[in-house]
Amino acid sequence: MSNKLSLYAQASKLSLENSEQYIKDAKLLIKNSSFGHASALLRLAVEESTKALVCWFTSEKILPRENKLVRDMFKDHRVKNKFFLSFLPGWIAGRTFRSWRRFMESMPKLSDEQISEGTREVQKIIASTDEMRHRAMYVNLKGTQVETPLEIGEEEPKDILWGAEFFLKVVRDIIEKFPEKRKAELRGVISKILKED
Repeated sequence: MSNKLSLYAQASKLSLENSEQYIKDAKLLIKNSSFGHASALLRLAVEESTKALVCWFTSEKILPRENKLVRDMFKDHRVKNKFFLSFLPGWIAGRTFRSWRRFMESMPKLSDEQISEGTREVQKIIASTDEMRHRAMYVNLKGTQVETPLEIGEEEPKDILWGAEFFLKVVRDIIEKFPEKRKAELRGVISKILKED
């Protein structure tokens, strides 16, 4: 493994550890009724797990280091959220259908208008995720109201906790158990997609 690729492998490992620590810290905050701050840490845990996955893809030469997604993964919350929102449904569908091709063939063909609408909806979800993270971390002015993380109830972090732990496990399983044959297939698919773009 080249020196640069080993840096991405190390970044992947450390991002997973950081995600795990965010989750542990969030559980302590939940026990101490600091629900807003726990929610913020859990959202950051998901972002760190996402970064771990992209770094692993890079260390395995599935994604090229020069790719904008790889570069932006270290500096942009929105990129991490967009990748998470794109990856997880595809992973679940792939597991359910056991074949990505079979899954794609079962999908109805979408018009350009439907694709645009879907993209707008994903953008709304990403903006909402950013807003929720800020609401969980900072005192904000919203219209004539002042919002504080101290107002957030315990349901919010408890709902997010399940998802953060689940996604961390998914990423860990992929990194630890992904077969070499599938890596080669994925390299070919990603390479073809990147050439088309």
